[in-house]
Amino acid sequence: MKICFITLFTPTSENRMGPSALNYYLMRNRDMDVQISIFSFNVNRISSDEISKIERELNVKIYLMSLPQWYRLITSSYCKMTFVRVFLNRPLLAYIRIGEKMGKKIKAEKPDVLWWYPGELFRVPRSLTEYKHVVTGPDCASLTPFRILQIPSIYKKYFNLIGHFKILVSSLKMEKEYQTYNTLMHVVGMYDAFKLCEINPDLNVVFLLHPHYALSSKAKVDFNKKKLKLLLAGTRSSLNEDETVAFVDTLCQQYKEMIPYYSITFLGKGWEEEVDKLKRVGYECNELKWVDNYIEAIIQYDIQITLLSSGAGTKGKVLDALANGLLVIGSAFALENIAVRHNNSCLRYRHIDEIVRELRTIPFQRNKYEKIARKGMEQVRIYHAPQRISKRFFDIVKGFLDEK
Repeated sequence: MKICFITLFTPTSENRMGPSALNYYLMRNRDMDVQISIFSFNVNRISSDEISKIERELNVKIYLMSLPQWYRLITSSYCKMTFVRVFLNRPLLAYIRIGEKMGKKIKAEKPDVLWWYPGELFRVPRSLTEYKHVVTGPDCASLTPFRILQIPSIYKKYFNLIGHFKILVSSLKMEKEYQTYNTLMHVVGMYDAFKLCEINPDLNVVFLLHPHYALSSKAKVDFNKKKLKLLLAGTRSSLNEDETVAFVDTLCQQYKEMIPYYSITFLGKGWEEEVDKLKRVGYECNELKWVDNYIEAIIQYDIQITLLSSGAGTKGKVLDALANGLLVIGSAFALENIAVRHNNSCLRYRHIDEIVRELRTIPFQRNKYEKIARKGMEQVRIYHAPQRISKRFFDIVKGFLDEK
C-alpha cells in the first residue's frame, strides 16, 4: 500500500507547534509493506537537518510545500496579525490549500490513498478527486470552543467570549462542509467522533486510542521519600487557568498540612503569580518554562496534576505522565479517551477540594497510591502502545481501500 501524507505539520517525535505527534508514531511503527511519501507545509518550522533525520527514522521522503505569502505575513514576528482569524468564516489554517500544480506532483507518486492532517487542511483539489481520503482530525475542532463556552468565568472576559464563540462558528462551518464521499475521518476522541457524526451525519468516522510517545528506561514508581514531587504541566490558558488558580488558593489555605510532604513544579509559561503565592506561604516551588527533553524531565516527579475545565481528543501530556510512571490526578476532560479507571489506575476529581483531600492522604498510604501509579503505567503501555495502534490504523485504511 502506497500513501501520500499531506500535512500542515512535519511529523516529529514530540509535538512541535501542532495538535499532536501521533502521526509520527503511527508511521514509525507501520508494517514494511506500507510506503509513505510526505508532502508538508512545515508550519512547525522544522529545520532541514531535522527533516533529514526524520526521513531516516520514518523511512519516508519528505517534500516541502511553500506556505502562502499572506500566511507568512500575518504570522511573522513583525506583524503578529493572527487576530484576523476572528473575522474569518473558517479557521485560519483552513485557508491553506493544495493547489492544482501540487496536486499533480502528488498524483505523480501514484498513491493508493491520500492521508490528510489535520482536518483544517482537508479540501480536495480537482486533480485528486479520484482518490480515497483518510483524514486524521485528530479531534473535533468545534468541541473545544463548545466546551469552553460552558465555563462560567469565560463570560466575565468579553473579548475571550467573542473569540471562542467565533472559533466555534467557523469550526462548525468547516466540519459541516467536509467532503464525505470516499472519505474516512480518524479521531482520537470518542465524544469527538460522536459530535462529528452529529454535525455531518454522512461522514464516516472512526475512533482509535492515541498512541503514547517516548518511554524512559529510567522511569520508576517510588513514593518512599520524604517529599513527593508534584508536577503541573501546561501553559496558562483558558483551558486550565481557573482551576489552577483555585487549586493554588486551596493549597495556600492548607499549607501547614501540605508543606512537609510536597514540593511543586509548574512546567509551562505564565504561572509566575501562582509560584510567588506558593513560595510566600512556605512551599518549595518553582517554574520551568521549557525543557529540552520533556520525558526525561517529567520522570523526576512522582505525581502529575492535570487541571482542565475544557478540551477535546486525548491529552498527550497525560499519556506521557501515565506511561512513564507518574500518578495522574486529573479532571474528566484530562483523562477522557485514555484506558485508565479512577482509583484503579488514576485519580479523577470533580471538585478542587477532592484533589487536596487525596494529597493529604497519599503520604500516609503510600503503597496504595504506588499501586495505582504502576497500574496506570501498565494500562497505557499496553492499550496505547504505538505498535498496537499503528497496526489497527493501517488495517482500517486497507479495509477502507478494499470497500467498493
